[in-house]
Amino acid sequence: MGQKLVAVVDPELCRGCHVCVRSCPLRIIAIKDRLAVLTGACVGCGKCIGYCPFKARRLVEAGPVAGGSVEQPSD
Repeated sequence: MGQKLVAVVDPELCRGCHVCVRSCPLRIIAIKDRLAVLTGACVGCGKCIGYCPFKARRLVEAGPVAGGSVEQPSD
């Protein structure tokens, strides 16, 4: 079985437009300080990625959780 995937946001691209908030079937995305954050456990369905008009979201292997949101891995 593969590694669990979760959606993360690129803060440089996110505009806080709420499209991902409305597209999430689990309703676990919120906008905080004009940035999309996870408020619950992401199942990696990818719906928010497909709807984001700014291409600010992507799926990555699950990593450490801090404050209810999965932090984007540093490059």
